[in-house]
Amino acid sequence: MNFSSNAASLPNIPKAVFEKWQNIVSLISVLINVPATLIMRIVESDITVFASNHNKHNPYHIGEKEHLSGSGLYCETVIKTKSGLLVPNALNDEKWKNNPDVKHNMISYLGYPVLYPDGTPFGTICVLDNKENKWSVLIGQIF
Repeated sequence: MNFSSNAASLPNIPKAVFEKWQNIVSLISVLINVPATLIMRIVESDITVFASNHNKHNPYHIGEKEHLSGSGLYCETVIKTKSGLLVPNALNDEKWKNNPDVKHNMISYLGYPVLYPDGTPFGTICVLDNKENKWSVLIGQIF
């Protein structure tokens, strides 16, 4: 999968839309009681924090970025597969125990792809927790 795109061709997100997305991540974080809810956006070969809830326990800030391909990030898998990913506890999972988010103590992850209308990945929407979280069936169905 090629994560690259021409930055000049990336659509600008209107301020009103961004504010709604920001409100959504804040609301999700409060409703399901997690430290971090994010919308991640692919920009060229990087994945960038596009929206992030405001919580003193959230280690992620808008504008932070990582190179995507080969990063080992949860988001990389979501984008490659264009499907949801649930990791209840990365520390108990051989595949995820060295995930870069573990250094932030974010050991549990639930994320889904966000796609443009043509199916091209925009990024992900995800929630992260600093404790094991198996995410209830209800949360998985709603989210």
